[in-house]
Amino acid sequence: MQTKLVKMGNSQGVRIPKPMLAEAGLEDRVEMRLEDGAIVITPSRNPREGWAESIDPVEAANDPFFWDEYVEDDDFSWWTWPEGMDDTGENSPPSGSDKT
Repeated sequence: MQTKLVKMGNSQGVRIPKPMLAEAGLEDRVEMRLEDGAIVITPSRNPREGWAESIDPVEAANDPFFWDEYVEDDDFSWWTWPEGMDDTGENSPPSGSDKT
């Protein structure tokens, strides 16, 4: 399909027919990029879209061995919390402090 560029304020634009917008899933906001000399327009997506759904199988399985394939050694006796942190990862009072 050929079309003309039209003046839109200080810019130029292209009018895209409604059926073509619908078929491409383009609504309010879009992503636009240059790719090999072509302007590519795609539907704008939330960067975290689908994250909750992708973790559901892990939570549903409640598998205590899930991380076994990612962690080779479960001996963390070598680990010490950085100074100023307690074993929950929260800030702890300085040593010798009367604050609890």
